[in-house]
Amino acid sequence: MDEGIFFLLQPHSQDNVSYGVKINQINNVNNLFHRKYISLFPLDYNASNQQFRIDILIEVKIDRINNAMAIQGLKKSADGPNENAICHGEEQRRKRYQKNNEYARARSNIAKETDALFYLVECPLTEEFHHHHHHHQIQDLQQEVKMISNEEDDIIGDRLCQNYNVESNDNNCTSDINNYILNDEPGEQKNDFYIDNFTDSATSDEDSNEATTEDPRIHEFTNITTTSYCTDLLNLLREAGVSKLHSKRLIALIQSVLPTPNNLPSTMDDLLSFMNIDDLFFKQSFCLVCKQYLEYKQRVCFTCKCFDEKAIADVYNVNVKHVLKTLLKRLSPIIEKYKKNIYDDIDEEETKDIPFGKLYKELLNKYASENIISLILHLDGVSLTRSSNLKMWLFSGSFVELPPSFRYRRYNMILLSIWVAYAEPQSHVWLQSIISQIQLIKMQAITISEVLSYKLKIFAITGDCPALKLVLKFTSHVGYYCCWLCYIRGRHVGGKRQYEFKLPMIMRDRDAYEEESRLAEQKQINVYGHLGLSVLSSVLDIPLPDAIIIDYLHVTLLGHAKALILNIFHSFAPNERLEVDNWFKMQIFPHYFNRKIKPISKFGFVKATEVKNILFYAALPVFQLYLSIEQLSHLALFICFTRLLHGQSIVGLETNKIAKELFEHFYRDHNEYYEGLQNLVLHLHVHFVYMYNNHGALTNIGCFGQEDLIGYIGSNHHGTRYYGELITYYYNIDFALHMKPTAATTKKIEKLDPVNDTHDEYKYLHVELCDCEQIHQCFRLYRRFIINDRIFHSLIYKKRGKSNSYFIQYSFDQRHYQFGSIQCFISLQSTEKSYALINVHRVQQKYSDYFKSTKYYDLLKKPLDNYFLFWKNALVKKQLY
Repeated sequence: MDEGIFFLLQPHSQDNVSYGVKINQINNVNNLFHRKYISLFPLDYNASNQQFRIDILIEVKIDRINNAMAIQGLKKSADGPNENAICHGEEQRRKRYQKNNEYARARSNIAKETDALFYLVECPLTEEFHHHHHHHQIQDLQQEVKMISNEEDDIIGDRLCQNYNVESNDNNCTSDINNYILNDEPGEQKNDFYIDNFTDSATSDEDSNEATTEDPRIHEFTNITTTSYCTDLLNLLREAGVSKLHSKRLIALIQSVLPTPNNLPSTMDDLLSFMNIDDLFFKQSFCLVCKQYLEYKQRVCFTCKCFDEKAIADVYNVNVKHVLKTLLKRLSPIIEKYKKNIYDDIDEEETKDIPFGKLYKELLNKYASENIISLILHLDGVSLTRSSNLKMWLFSGSFVELPPSFRYRRYNMILLSIWVAYAEPQSHVWLQSIISQIQLIKMQAITISEVLSYKLKIFAITGDCPALKLVLKFTSHVGYYCCWLCYIRGRHVGGKRQYEFKLPMIMRDRDAYEEESRLAEQKQINVYGHLGLSVLSSVLDIPLPDAIIIDYLHVTLLGHAKALILNIFHSFAPNERLEVDNWFKMQIFPHYFNRKIKPISKFGFVKATEVKNILFYAALPVFQLYLSIEQLSHLALFICFTRLLHGQSIVGLETNKIAKELFEHFYRDHNEYYEGLQNLVLHLHVHFVYMYNNHGALTNIGCFGQEDLIGYIGSNHHGTRYYGELITYYYNIDFALHMKPTAATTKKIEKLDPVNDTHDEYKYLHVELCDCEQIHQCFRLYRRFIINDRIFHSLIYKKRGKSNSYFIQYSFDQRHYQFGSIQCFISLQSTEKSYALINVHRVQQKYSDYFKSTKYYDLLKKPLDNYFLFWKNALVKKQLY
C-alpha cells in the first residue's frame, strides 16, 4: 500500500473489520483539514500476524452543524494484538461517554499543550456502505458512526501523536486532495467498499446549503448568534476606546465564564479573523537622509549608515482599489440618487453645491459618455504627541457625487495614505506609490454590479496653506509670489510679508502654470513661486491652478477672522474685555449648535465652529457697544461678504457682484483699522468669488469633515510606541464595522412628546381647522416636531434648557420673511395635517439703519437687512403655519 495518513473507524467487536481513511500526497499536513472529501476503506491485515497497536489519537471534527465526531488513527506495528487494542478502545470510550461534560472542558487544555490539533471541516457522510462479504460488519460500522456523530463533543483520544507511518493495501481506494476529487475505486479484494452520493457542499441541495451557511449560536444555551455577538463586542471595544492589550484581557475574561464548548473566538486575532477584518494597509519605511526606502521591517539604513530612529519615516498606503470598491458598493444608492439631481440641475438644498459649479459641469461635458465618480483630495497633518515632534500626515479623499450631508462623514471618505515621522513629508517620495495606484484605477472601470460601474476622476485638491505648499511644490506663505492663483509679489514690511490691495490682478492660467512648473523642475529654481512639478499633476482631471480649492476653514475662520477678533478684543480696556466675554457666555443658540461661543480670553484652544458662531451671529451686536461706528461698519463688510458666499443665496444672481464689492472695500481700507494683518490669508479672500463660481458655496468646500477624520484617526493609539501600527490596526476595525449599507434619509415630519391633558384654550383651533365633531380623537397637541431631520421645540416643552430652538424664521411667499416663537404643534387626525401655532414678533427696526452715517451704508444695506434685525419682544399675534 502507498504511504499516507490513516484514520480508523473503530467497530464494536473485535471480530469486525476496522475501516480507515487514507489521504495521499500531503505536502502540508495543515491543508488536510480544509478538504471536503475523504475515502473510507477496510484495513487489510495479515490474519497470521494480527498485530495492531493504537499509538496515535487524532481528533477530527465532522459536524452535522456543531456535533463532533471523534476518529482514531492507527499505525501498523508489531507490538500487541489488534483485538486487545479494540477492547481497550471500547472500554475507554464507555468511560468517556459517562464523563462527557468534564472532558469537554479538559479538551481545550489538551489542545493548548499539543503542537498540532487537527480539525476536519464539515463533511457529509452517507449512510450507505457497499460491502460484499462482511455485511454484518458494515451494519455495525453504520451504527457506530451514527452513535458517535450524535454525541456532541465526544473525544476518543487522549493525546496527539505526530508519527504517521501506516502500511496499507494497494487495492484500497484513494483520495486525491490536490485536485479536490475523490477517486473511489473498488479493488479486487472482496472487503473493499466505497461511499455513494458523496458531494461537495457547494453542489448539495438547498437544505444542505442552509445548514452549512447558518450562523452558529455563541453557545447551545442561547439564541444569540456568534456574528451578532462579536459585532456588538467589537463596537463596544471601539466606542469605549479600549486598548489592544485590555481587549485581549476582556475577551479572555468573557471566555472564562462561558459554557464549554462555545463559539466565541478565544483571542483578539481570532475575533478579527472571524469577522473577516482585513489589513487594508501596506507599510514601507523611508530614510529621510538618503531618500531611500528600507527593506521590510528594517529600522536602520545601511545605505547612509544612519542609526537614528527619528530619521526613519513610516508610510502606510491602503489598497485603493479594494477600499474604493467597498465604499462605492455601500454608497452607490445615495450617489445614483444625487446624480439624477445633478444631471437635471436640481439643487434641492439651494446651497450651490460643488456639482452645480462651473468646473464640475465642465468635467461632466468632457466625460459625457462615462459614469464618473470624482474625488476631492485632501492633505493635512497633526501632532501625535505633546512631548515630541512626531507628526502624522493624512492623505484622503471625499466623493463629489455624495450630497453635502453625507460627503464629509467620517467613514464616507476614503483614506489613501498615512505618513508618520519626525519631519515634514516629501510629497514626491511619499505620494508616488499611491498616485501610481490611482493612475491604474483610472485606466479601468470600477465594477459595482452587473449593471453599475464607475470611472474614477480626480476633481480637486484642498488643504491648509502648509499642506498645499507641500503637495503643489510651491513657495511657502511667507515668500514672494506665494499665491497659487495670481502673480501678487508681496512686500516685506516690519518683519512680515504683506500683500496689499492692488488692482487689476494678473491671474495664473492653466498653460502658464504648467509651463512654469516644468521650468522650475528642470532648472531647480523658483519660477514665480513654483519649485517644481506637483506629484498630483498626472492624475488631476481639472488642470492646476483651477483644481485648487481654498479652504475657508483655515483661511477665514482660523485665519483672518480669528486675527480680527483678537485684535479688536485686545484694543478694549480690561473691564470691557470681561464684559465682552460675559456677553458671549450668555448668548443662546438652538440645541443643535454643538459648539457654543467660547470667551475670547480663551481663544488659544478655539475651534473653527466657535469662531464661525462669533463671526456670523454675535460679533456685530456685541462689538457695537464698544467700537466706533466706522470700524464696526468696516467689520460688517467682512462679515456680510463671508455670509453671502457661505450658504443659501439671499440676493439671487447678485451674490457674486455684491460680495466682490464688499471685500474690495474691506481690503482697500484695511490699513486704516488694523496693522500688520495684510498677510496671505487676507489676500486669498480676493479669490473667494472665483471659488464660488467654480466650486460652489463655502459651506460645501470647507475641510470640517477632513479635520474631523484626521483628528479621530490621530487619537487612535495607546502607549508611547508603535503609533502607526496602532492607528492602522484600529482603522481596519472601524472601517469594517461601518460598512453597513447607508440609506438616504427622506424628508418627513415626525411627532414627538404628545400632550395627554386636554387644553381648553386650544380647542377653538379645532373649530377653525376641522369640520368634524370628534375633537378628542382628531385634535392632538405636541411639544416637539422633527421637520427635515431637525428637531424644533415649542414653548410648552419645558426641558429645552437654555436653547432657543422654538424661535424661527418663516415665509409664505419665499420673499418676505417673518419671525416668531412656536407656542405648540397641532395635528389633525381627520385631515392628516400638522400645524405650528406661532407667536408672531413684529420687526421694530432694520439693522442697516444703525449704519446710515457710515460710508459703507449703501453696500451694507441689503445684506444686513437679511441677516440682522431688531424685533419687539412683545407678542403681536398668534398665527398658524
